[in-house]
Amino acid sequence: MGSGSEDPAALGRLLKNDAAPSGRDGCGREKNAGSANSSAICATEDALSRRPVCLGGRGFVFRQPLEEAIRDRPVVLLTATEAEAAPMLSALAGAEEYSIATKVFYVGELSSEPPPALLGMDAAPGAGPSAGPSVGTLLGPSAGQPAGTRGGPSPARQAGATLRAVLAVTGCDKANAAHTLTCLLEGMVPAPRLVLQVGIAGAFPFGPCPPQVGDIVLATHEAYSDTGSSSPDGWLSAADLGLPIACLDGLETGGRFPLDAGLVHAAAAIIEALDRPVAGRAGVAGGAAAAGRAGVAGGAGAAWAAAALRRPAVLAGPCVTSSRVTGLRAEAEMVAARWGALAESMEGAAAAHICALYGVPFLEIRGISNLVVDRDRASWEVERAIAAAGRAALGVVAALDRLPLRASRAT
Repeated sequence: MGSGSEDPAALGRLLKNDAAPSGRDGCGREKNAGSANSSAICATEDALSRRPVCLGGRGFVFRQPLEEAIRDRPVVLLTATEAEAAPMLSALAGAEEYSIATKVFYVGELSSEPPPALLGMDAAPGAGPSAGPSVGTLLGPSAGQPAGTRGGPSPARQAGATLRAVLAVTGCDKANAAHTLTCLLEGMVPAPRLVLQVGIAGAFPFGPCPPQVGDIVLATHEAYSDTGSSSPDGWLSAADLGLPIACLDGLETGGRFPLDAGLVHAAAAIIEALDRPVAGRAGVAGGAAAAGRAGVAGGAGAAWAAAALRRPAVLAGPCVTSSRVTGLRAEAEMVAARWGALAESMEGAAAAHICALYGVPFLEIRGISNLVVDRDRASWEVERAIAAAGRAALGVVAALDRLPLRASRAT
């Protein structure tokens, strides 16, 4: 990933906290105004990665060339892992790669055409993880391409309109997602029209209309389900404890973040319409309690019928985020009941949190890889979930101009 040799002198200054010459940081560049630690951050980057980074200070200041590379990019796609990024990276034409403190960014162009059908992304119910093609088979290989240009759509798609996008691979968990997104939003001019988080999640298999493995879930709300305290009287949430998590429009959120209902509904309808003939497409119908389920009646597209595959259902409802993955059915029942949640991830609430603070429209699309019951890793269908989520995300991005995008700054 990196290039160049380490700089022992720079590392020594960092580890010993030696002062740099007055007015300049440890790399010989002008210090960032108000930054007490720009020397250490700069030394770390030069010594360990030789890549463009964001420097310390009162916010993030990007050093060329990334600052220019992310300028005027209407869409940010956010994933936790390279595997989850694979569908988008495969479609990202002329992708250039950057790295910031172990976070990886790709900048390139996405087609405005809907993604092609991925027939193997949802095998028949009961099929094991190995049933159907892998993500690499579905989306095409990216290995062996010239350095700095991974992925890219077919020539037919390249001929159409394109959309400038950033694809960020954050690493797992809340801090990584928040760090990556903050770094981007501080440096992007203008702010993106949409941040779209894409990945896998576990589904809570309770209630009258639960998601199944291979289905797609869009979050209508996100919450930090593990921020709070246990007690003899039961779980106390951040709101119960009065913890200051984020203040939006003068009100404390308590770690729960609503997404734009109109935006979620529009995105769900777009995903539901993929591969479905217009005459046979069912609209998004109301679901049980706090969740809405997109209708799947009315006949699938010919390709789906010919392959005898079950189309993924598209659901919308509350989701939760926890650093501690739930691996016991009894706990899952309590979490689902407490939050009314459809699914659980490790990053969603952090991205929703940061987007709310910056007033940037946010969507979260999850492919269901497993049911949240007594942990059985062998039953997870990760590749199937990645392909479903990735294809849904590409469909939403292709229809960006049809989305009701409204920016709002937190106060």
